[in-house]
Amino acid sequence: MATRQALRIALAIPALLATSAGCAHDHYRYNPYAPPGGDPTLLERVEAAVDTCENALEAVDARVENAAY
Repeated sequence: MATRQALRIALAIPALLATSAGCAHDHYRYNPYAPPGGDPTLLERVEAAVDTCENALEAVDARVENAAY
């Protein structure tokens, strides 16, 4: 029983390493020599849009407060 579990683990570890290690490097646009930065990711673009909305809302809030007081 223990030997089967050890064999499964011994076979699973190299398989996991092989599939996870090649994911980023096999992408057709991957360039290891490119400078860091590049195009923003989807999450970075969404965060930038949310930040822009928050800044606009804060500016409107400040104008309303200045007009009220």
